[in-house]
Amino acid sequence: MEAIQASGWLNHELLPTRESTGVLLALFEGHPDMLAIVDAQGNIAGANTPLLSGFGYSRQELEGQSIGLLLPEPVRHLHERHVRDYTQDPRARAMNACVNLRARNSKGSEFAVNVMLWPFLCGHAGYTMAVCRRLNAEIEKHRITGKNTDEHAIYTLDAQGRIVSWGAGAQKLNGYTADEVLGRHYSMLSTPEDRQEGAPELELAHAAATGCCFTDSWRTSKDGTLVWSSGVISAVRDGAGALNGFIRVARDRTEEKRFADAREQWAAELELRVVERTRQLEDSVEELRRKNEEAQAYAEIVSHDLREKEVLLGEIHHRVKNNLQVVQSLLKMRARLLPAGAVRTAIDTTVERVNAMALVHERLYQMPDLAGLPLSRYLQDLFCGVIASSSLKAGQVRLELETDDISLTLDRAIPFGLLMNELVSNSLKHAFPNGRCGTVAIAVHRIPGAARVIVKDNGRGLPENFDAGSCPSMGLKLAASLAHQLGGKLEFTNRAGCCIESSLTRL
Repeated sequence: MEAIQASGWLNHELLPTRESTGVLLALFEGHPDMLAIVDAQGNIAGANTPLLSGFGYSRQELEGQSIGLLLPEPVRHLHERHVRDYTQDPRARAMNACVNLRARNSKGSEFAVNVMLWPFLCGHAGYTMAVCRRLNAEIEKHRITGKNTDEHAIYTLDAQGRIVSWGAGAQKLNGYTADEVLGRHYSMLSTPEDRQEGAPELELAHAAATGCCFTDSWRTSKDGTLVWSSGVISAVRDGAGALNGFIRVARDRTEEKRFADAREQWAAELELRVVERTRQLEDSVEELRRKNEEAQAYAEIVSHDLREKEVLLGEIHHRVKNNLQVVQSLLKMRARLLPAGAVRTAIDTTVERVNAMALVHERLYQMPDLAGLPLSRYLQDLFCGVIASSSLKAGQVRLELETDDISLTLDRAIPFGLLMNELVSNSLKHAFPNGRCGTVAIAVHRIPGAARVIVKDNGRGLPENFDAGSCPSMGLKLAASLAHQLGGKLEFTNRAGCCIESSLTRL
């Protein structure tokens, strides 16, 4: 700055005082742009601190040197022509008129700049040159990248949001050529709704305040098509922190967006269907609960009726059994008054048959659910009853019983009991004469579609040429009739005694 003062350029009549000179020096030194004062010979007479810092020179290295030191050789003539045109008529050019050049720092690195000129002071030769970084290194890098790629939309904006570079990817995404967008505001790409709400300005303000702004929004392409643009706006600042502009990098995510929207719509529709289905299920559950309560109430009524019915049936069985026992007693009393013979034998046989029926009612009365009569227990009781009413000695004949777990209902138990009473009685009467000891074996087993019944003794066996069909015995005829009633036919054979077999299909 001493060189500027020594030149006498600051001693103009418009600035006669030392105080005015100090103000000018402060303004020159504190200006944020890089400023240089160049004399009429094109030598640097003064440089402010931003220029020294930006180019990497000391004040002693620059002052007195040609201005061409700051410019690469190929662009020096452009600067010289710019100076020549300006000095011919400085007033014809606006203060901010500039030319785009490239500068070179002390290390030989080049960067893009805007150069602006204006007279140093009225009445003196020379000029003041302002050097502004046109795009810093980051913007320049993205400008070149954006120009050479079409995968991403990369473009740059100045500090006011005007588009200053436009790459192939940006043209592909938005449909505009560079000539159609350069110099226009960034908001031209937004939808009318976003522009009305001031969304573009808010995005730039947010990026300037925080360094970047992530944007995912619908953008309007040249043909009016909506494009879902997903990307980020980054603020670019110089070394002093001043805002130079913005870089936007974006990609076309329209298909992904439409798919995501469709998925959200499907999810919303599914949610509605789930809600509706849930409501229907809740209604169904409520209806089932109501019906279940009705069924439980009905079941309680039925259970109560069933218990009453079981009590009634039990009482009936008990009364029938008692009545049959009375009949037995009357028959026995009458038999005792008769002499031995056919009549007395017939009455005794009738007593045994009545006992067989009475046993059925007695056992059913003793059962807790009246559902059926256990076969094994009934046959044991029946055998004991026949033994008691016969003239056999105690222990003379024993019973071998082998049965499956079969339960007899009332309509099957009485005919089956009468049948077994006849068969066992015949064995006891005819198989063991004169005190002969022996065994009566009874087997009842389930076979496909029937119950196989076998009554066998090891007594003297059947007479020769025995024919059950022509036998005049009332007992055998009754047994054959009962077997037929139960769906079977009696078969008589001699197997070391008498063996009677039948398959009862209705048992």
